[in-house]
Amino acid sequence: MRLSAEARVGLFVFLGIMLLAALTLRVGGFGPLKKGGTRIQVIFESVEGLDEKAPVRLAGVRVGEVERIEVKGAKAVVTLRLNPGVEVYRNYRVRIASLGLLGEKYVEITPVGEEKSEIIGRGELVREGSPPLKGEAPVGVDKFLTQLSDLAEDVKKLSSSLVELVGTPEARRTIKNILSNAEALTGNLNRAVVANRENLDRILANLRTFSGDLSSTMKENKDSVSNLIKNLEKLSQDLSGKSGEIAENIKVITQNLKDMLSENRENVAESIKNIKEASAKVQTTIESLNKITSKIEKGEGTLGKLVTDEELAKDLKATARGLKEAMTGFDRFKFYIGYRGEYLARPSDSRNVISLRIQPREDKYYLFEVVDDPMGTVKRRETTTTTTVDGRTTTETEKKTEVSNKLGFTALIAKRFYDLTLKGGLIQSTGGVGAEYTFLDDRLNLGLEVFDFHRSGEPRLRASAKYNLLKSLFIQGGVDYLLQDDQRTFYLGGGFLFEDEDLKLLLGRAPVSIGGR
Repeated sequence: MRLSAEARVGLFVFLGIMLLAALTLRVGGFGPLKKGGTRIQVIFESVEGLDEKAPVRLAGVRVGEVERIEVKGAKAVVTLRLNPGVEVYRNYRVRIASLGLLGEKYVEITPVGEEKSEIIGRGELVREGSPPLKGEAPVGVDKFLTQLSDLAEDVKKLSSSLVELVGTPEARRTIKNILSNAEALTGNLNRAVVANRENLDRILANLRTFSGDLSSTMKENKDSVSNLIKNLEKLSQDLSGKSGEIAENIKVITQNLKDMLSENRENVAESIKNIKEASAKVQTTIESLNKITSKIEKGEGTLGKLVTDEELAKDLKATARGLKEAMTGFDRFKFYIGYRGEYLARPSDSRNVISLRIQPREDKYYLFEVVDDPMGTVKRRETTTTTTVDGRTTTETEKKTEVSNKLGFTALIAKRFYDLTLKGGLIQSTGGVGAEYTFLDDRLNLGLEVFDFHRSGEPRLRASAKYNLLKSLFIQGGVDYLLQDDQRTFYLGGGFLFEDEDLKLLLGRAPVSIGGR
């Protein structure tokens, strides 16, 4: 018995799917070809954002994956499958971390202690079947925004306290006196330094030279210095007997200083005048500061409204709460970008699909695709021609097949009910509906799509089978144009679908407009 071309193609597709399924069982690590390793359980208060198949890292190195997440009571129990040879001790720290601010969540295991054998009672090895470990839940965005709102309230209280402190008359007088004294002292010091800058430089240079010379001299003339000290003691005794003469000399020096001040009376008056002008400027500054403080107390200006307006404080808290809710809701969104290529047995050509999947919840998603289909939309036309020759009438019917819309667009809304997913919208630029049913923990999907209801005759019916080899890699095959014998074709292909955190981060950085009052 000789098989037809369609039967041979179908047999080839079936054998290919069986071979790829066997390879998947070996690579995927379940069934009779299940991967080895150790499984341990960890209890968490919350596993927000953690999915199955997420990586497990020990000291930064990937050593396994999350195999299963269950709920027991009010807590989550996570089963981790560790690679063969990986040892985890009970005193190790297990927590949920993420790659960047909005990156993929994973389980991080951090060793604690250098000598495990010396840790008594806490360092026993955790193996498969041991009691669960206690993990640390991640710090969520909610807690961070709550702390931000509390911080805004504390800033308001601090501003009010500052206004109360500065607004009293005693505080104003104290600030005025401090500024006045500081201004006078700064001016005197500045003029003294400017007038004697060269002298100060020479004095400092001389002191450095003198210090060096004195040190050398002390070392070289230690005995002489000792004698000098003795002579000074003797001189002091001699001076004590001449105190009257010394007092007379001091009187003469005092008279000389008085004469010098009399000769420079104009310069002294000029200095006093400068001090008075500086004091007037400080007084003006104090008055300006008092006016600003009074406006703040009355609630005038931006700073005054921030300190005294209760409604503004409420708006700030409301804005913080809105930002918190927006960021929490956006954090649930997942964006997937994918591609698949399929070989069509008829007309021996390939079909290419680029897809974008937006998933706000686990049971709902939006699918957008650009499809390059060589079969496109098929339309048949019949032309009947009647001719009469020598009284004899002849009728000829010509059938033409036209293919259009090779490039189509798909936009679907999908809703999942347990293992059944229903979807509807545009399929390759025409209205259509579809359904999918999943098996083997979402690894195997059987689907059916009906679309192109305008076509002459029956609509286009497509059946498909999709199998996930890895988390992002899959193969897909099926039959297209099930209701049309002359167009029915088998197809087989594969592709990938991965979560794009960069796209999520890009949309998260988009500016948000918050309306004012």
